[in-house]
Amino acid sequence: MRYPDRAPYVKAVRMAEAGIDAGFGEGRFDGEDGWVLGLPVVKHLRELGELPLPTPVTLLAGDNGMGKSTLLEAIAQLAGCNADGGSRHMRFSGLDDASPLHRAMGLVRRRNPPDAYFLRAESHLRLLKEIHDHPPTAPIYGPDELHTLSHGESVWAMVTHRFADGLYLLDEPESGLSPMRQMALLAQIHELAKGGAQFIIATHSPILLAIPGATIFELGEDGIDVPAWRDCGAVADMREFLEAPADTVEYLISVEKD
Repeated sequence: MRYPDRAPYVKAVRMAEAGIDAGFGEGRFDGEDGWVLGLPVVKHLRELGELPLPTPVTLLAGDNGMGKSTLLEAIAQLAGCNADGGSRHMRFSGLDDASPLHRAMGLVRRRNPPDAYFLRAESHLRLLKEIHDHPPTAPIYGPDELHTLSHGESVWAMVTHRFADGLYLLDEPESGLSPMRQMALLAQIHELAKGGAQFIIATHSPILLAIPGATIFELGEDGIDVPAWRDCGAVADMREFLEAPADTVEYLISVEKD
């Protein structure tokens, strides 16, 4: 496998300590926004200074609560996308609890991508309704009745019809996809990356974590690791279950009873 010699559009995500120390406008990262500084990924990035993005595909792995989605949301906003999802040109009512993290971060760009899109599982269906109510002049999203498809079908249609050469930020794109469709998504992302696209993906899917040539960052309480695929927590957990499903289920049930 070989990606193009052209380097990714964004080469790093950088923490701007001045942004954290000076606060945002009249306020600071305290009060209602104080939770941001408590996220493991934010603590680790403040220590590291930046997160390099050396390959066209970057995968953010790790357990719930580590800050994967919050980090991806901040990157999306820095790329000009709505915090609730969509392209750089979509503006609609966003999340009430959107994180202010982007104000204390920056993207180290090699050049600006011709396109950027943020796909997040939790607001995807709301975004489809927005597309239906305010359709683009060209049928770039695939089927005209995209909002009538299942979650998984609409994600697949979006990736295969909408994505080309650009910066694509995907938050748990495996949601609603069967294992077979996840494998197809892996192949599609790999093909787009070979064509020059850049992907940053937050995922729990052992299948998507196997995208060839991708850089994997596993976010944890103790730091940010760069594991091989076989050593990722999601892969190890799935392997343990598949090797002894009955024993694993029995153990889980007994723990629940206790």
